[in-house]
Amino acid sequence: MKIRAFFTSALIAVSSMLAADTDLRSTLAVTGTGVVRVRATRAEVSLAVEDQGRTALAVGRSLAGKQRPVLEVLGNMGAEDLESGTMNIYPRYDKKDSQKVVGYQGSLTVSFATTVENAGNMIDAALRAGANKLYGVNVVVDDETSTSARKQALKYATTDALDEAKVVFEALELRQGSIYKVEIIPDGHRGAVYSYAYKASAFESAAAAVPVEVTEGHEDISASLTLHIAYED
Repeated sequence: MKIRAFFTSALIAVSSMLAADTDLRSTLAVTGTGVVRVRATRAEVSLAVEDQGRTALAVGRSLAGKQRPVLEVLGNMGAEDLESGTMNIYPRYDKKDSQKVVGYQGSLTVSFATTVENAGNMIDAALRAGANKLYGVNVVVDDETSTSARKQALKYATTDALDEAKVVFEALELRQGSIYKVEIIPDGHRGAVYSYAYKASAFESAAAAVPVEVTEGHEDISASLTLHIAYED
């Protein structure tokens, strides 16, 4: 028991000495950043059907009926992540008497995703099928492209950090040692630039049969890391 205790104490002492030696090592901490610009080709669309009526029940039934053909046409066109969203119904008041309810108005949202190339045609089809409110279109980067771009950005960040360190070591006439610690900074910045345009407003497009045009955008995906590099005089 005493021998085992002696060896255990010795191992702890050696480990502590090694840790202390590492902590006292002369090091340079340098941070690098890499940025990759990628095409944003995925369109996320949000639209709705709106209606009004004398009772909340009537409005709710009308919205459900108007939404059904919209979902059907989008489903037939291959819309991704097609979802029926929130139904909102609220009272309408008399203009002269703010306490008097004269009816109800409501909306029922629909959201879907598709490629930028197909977005315009799908929006047009949804408007013709009964949608009468277009909330917006976000042009984003798909997950696979985003993941690949971040990996490449990390490589650029590593090269950037090493280049910075080399400049410092040469300027101070120091000898670069090994890298003993790497810290990847989480949640790399994603600077999105969305680009989408309409040849006409949603309602004008539906009435005049002018196609809605959605154009590509781009997104800057970045990654940063910090290298702790040992050095000698």
